Amino acid sequence: MDIRIAVGTATVLTAFLPYSATKASSVTAPPLQPRLYAKASTSKTRIQTSVPDFVIWVDETKWKQEESDTPGMLTFAHLNSDMGTAVLTDRLGFRAEVMRDVALEAFQRGDPNAKITSEEKRIVNGRQVLAFEISAKVEGVPSRIFGYSHGGASGDVEILGMIPVTQLTENNIADVTEFLNGLEMSDKELPSTASREIVPQPGNLFVNPKVSIKYDPAKWNQEKVDEAGSSFFTHSGGDAYVKVLSDRTAPPFDALPEMILTNAQNEDPNAKLVLKEKRKVNGADVWFLKLDREVHHIPMIVSGYYYTGKSGTVLVMTMTGKNQYSKFEKDFMDFLNGLSISE
Repeated sequence: MDIRIAVGTATVLTAFLPYSATKASSVTAPPLQPRLYAKASTSKTRIQTSVPDFVIWVDETKWKQEESDTPGMLTFAHLNSDMGTAVLTDRLGFRAEVMRDVALEAFQRGDPNAKITSEEKRIVNGRQVLAFEISAKVEGVPSRIFGYSHGGASGDVEILGMIPVTQLTENNIADVTEFLNGLEMSDKELPSTASREIVPQPGNLFVNPKVSIKYDPAKWNQEKVDEAGSSFFTHSGGDAYVKVLSDRTAPPFDALPEMILTNAQNEDPNAKLVLKEKRKVNGADVWFLKLDREVHHIPMIVSGYYYTGKSGTVLVMTMTGKNQYSKFEKDFMDFLNGLSISE
């Protein structure tokens, strides 16, 4: 089974969760404290991903790296079975839970009965990941997909390990688990939410002393994140997201569109800037940019307001599947137009 086909169908990595032939179909409850995992001593080959802070350690007596012409994706084949694994990285920094949801939705396009059967948080080589298992048919073949997902200061990383059910043995599960535990993340430690200078309030996001955003808390749920200078929102009605990033540095205003497009094309060479407009929002000059691009092989529309000036740099980015953009467009624009910048 070609793992690249499955990756094209799904986008998130999952990790080995204890398998039992009598496991209930509902999601199992996670442990109170994350369990600790470390790379195996036999995983001696260090392979760099497209994000410098994410690497994977591989046992080359069990896994062979395949050629991949897809930016941000590494693929591997098991030497003694039809199992495959993939490592996907991106600099967008999606939360682990978002990647899990996108992955499940993608698998369900090929198999409407695909479902998450278990999940938990883990500490892998000193960093927290979200581990989960998906049961799905891939090209008609009943399979189990195991993996890890992590989003942090440097971006996001997902690992996907796929085993056909007919080969779901203890030894094969152990090999996939060992591969997943080879993930090493060295992005900088993030401050806790308790250390933030400004306390979040429902309906008002205070980005910094000069920048704030008013939004409808009935439509947008602010998620807890530990990334400095970052806020994340999920829509109450579906798979739509907003990410707000801020920084004290301020590149030239007119250079922003090209910078944003270049960054997107580093991950998806076919990314296109389909709309670029200068707008004035509540007295401040911003760029409105709309990009058509893939994120982990899922067609998406990323649009937003991009500001740089005396108040630093502020990016307010909305994201959803390309086929759902019209559904959420008004709510996206209401959120964006709540931006207030005092210079």
